[in-house]
Amino acid sequence: MKNLFFRLLSAVVFLFIAAQIQAQVTFPRNGVYDERDGVYAFTNATIYTGVGEPLQKATLLIRKGKIEQIGNAVTIPASAVVYDCKDKCIYPSFIDMYAQYGIPETPKPAGASGFGRQSPQFVSNKKGAFSWNEALRSEFNAQDIFAVNDKEAESYRAA
Repeated sequence: MKNLFFRLLSAVVFLFIAAQIQAQVTFPRNGVYDERDGVYAFTNATIYTGVGEPLQKATLLIRKGKIEQIGNAVTIPASAVVYDCKDKCIYPSFIDMYAQYGIPETPKPAGASGFGRQSPQFVSNKKGAFSWNEALRSEFNAQDIFAVNDKEAESYRAA
């Protein structure tokens, strides 16, 4: 009986330790993130919700990064961060992750084969401080290479 109790206790302790080890995060997150439950209220703004007349002196309420309410009779929670947007406009928009507008074409790296793949680079070739993920380039300033193209911009406006 004592032997059975010891085996059962050992199994429970082993499972508990295994679960704790499995729960550890062993790598950094890729990108910017914020775990706070943010509530933001943009008040007194002119808000365009679509085609037609805009809402004047309206409020936009955002919770956890998603729009919760838009209108003139929005109840603002006490925990909300309030921004006064007097004389400002808020427009709906989309971000095209694959658009190349205004950015020169990126040359393919040497050795690239099929679907843009290349062999992995295990040792950094960057000088100075850099992120664990070299795809994160905080030193890059997009406005330095951006060039307006009126003909291409017209097609985006038409959409």
